[in-house]
Amino acid sequence: MDPITPEEAREQLMEATDRAAVSRSDAAIGATLTGGLGVLLAATLTAVTLWRGNAVGLIVSMGVYMVALALLMWWQFSRYRIHDRNWRRQYFWGFGLSVVLYSVGIFWEAFAFPGWAVFAPYCVLVAVPGLVAAARMLRK
Repeated sequence: MDPITPEEAREQLMEATDRAAVSRSDAAIGATLTGGLGVLLAATLTAVTLWRGNAVGLIVSMGVYMVALALLMWWQFSRYRIHDRNWRRQYFWGFGLSVVLYSVGIFWEAFAFPGWAVFAPYCVLVAVPGLVAAARMLRK
C-alpha cells in the first residue's frame, strides 16, 4: 500500500463527509427541529408583544416558550443522529438568523412599536430562516 499525500487525504475526507449516510427519518428530525425553532421564536415574539405591559402574561408566555424549547431540544437530542457539517451549517444558519431577527424584534417592539400591520408580518419573517433551512435539509 502506497502512502497518500496530505492533499489526497483531505480529498478523501471531504468525499467521505459529503457521502455521510443520512436516513429519511434523520432528515425529518433535523428539519422539524430547525423549522420548529424558527416558528417557536416567531410565536414567542408575537406573544410577548401581545402581553406587553402585563407581567403575568409575559411570565406565562416565557414559561411556555422555555418548556416548548426544552421539549424540542430533548426530543432532538434523543433522536437526532446526523453529524454532517452541511447539516450543522444549515441548522446554525436557520436558527441563528431567526434568533437575530427575534432580538431585533424585541428591541423594535420595546422602543418603537410600529403597530400590528407592520409588526405581524415581521413576526412571520422571524420563522422564515428556520423554515427555509428545514426545507433545504429535507431536500438533501
